[in-house]
Amino acid sequence: MDLDTSLKSLCIAFSGITARVYCSSDEVYDTLQNQCRHLISTHHAASVDYGIFSDGRLWHLQRDGLLLYSEGSDKLIVQRLLHDISTVLASRTTENILFHAAAIAKNGAGVIIPGATGSGKSTFAVWHALGGYDFLTDELVAVSPDGASMWGFIQPIRLRPGSGFLLPYLAHVATAEQVFDQLPDGVVLVSPDALGAGSVTYSAEPRMFAFPQYAPGQQAAIRRLSVGETVYRLTQLMLNGRGRANSVVPSITALAKRVPAIAIHHSGVTLSRDWIEEYWPLARAS
Repeated sequence: MDLDTSLKSLCIAFSGITARVYCSSDEVYDTLQNQCRHLISTHHAASVDYGIFSDGRLWHLQRDGLLLYSEGSDKLIVQRLLHDISTVLASRTTENILFHAAAIAKNGAGVIIPGATGSGKSTFAVWHALGGYDFLTDELVAVSPDGASMWGFIQPIRLRPGSGFLLPYLAHVATAEQVFDQLPDGVVLVSPDALGAGSVTYSAEPRMFAFPQYAPGQQAAIRRLSVGETVYRLTQLMLNGRGRANSVVPSITALAKRVPAIAIHHSGVTLSRDWIEEYWPLARAS
């Protein structure tokens, strides 16, 4: 099925790769402009094309003419789109190293928070952003090969039901328009701008890795990781290393030698802000 390139479109770009999205609905177009405003690019040469359209009963998402998903909700099809874009852009990025991670920063010094889905990285990042840190992403981080710069894929924050305790805090700084939707699985979509004025930043210098792990009912613990442990964990969460191990692993090793890493096991993320501050001198010295 060919894409209708006469439709209204916008470009979403990250780490040097651009996706163009064609929309048959003004409402969906406006939703994308709102939710992806930090990623919208005026670059006209896209490496992948998407289309979102409705047949009156279902919403459909296609990539380069191939039908990917059909959903009964325009909200769900937009989330399908954002997930697929992040996956495709990650797989096609060769210039930088991409990690499944959240990221925050303070005064230009970045903290990368790697973790698998459900590890608590979104909760960790939002809690710290509410405490005065800048927010880069809760999903995808790109790091330059020399380890000097990092960027975040700035999309709506996905707060799972276990992160619901954050919503009253957000209510003090967010407008109704910045808490987008609650999805059928209980996930609440929140704009990064809801974290407060000036809370979003586009780039920082990597200064610390913090690996959170929610451990209900267990005693909280924090420890410094060795270079070997850091490299192992990062390679498990690297998204674009397939077929590039010979070039990527040395870069990750150099990064782990330069940037300190800590592991945080917690039963409540509200304590972790103090722990980060305790280890922050390591970040300033790295």
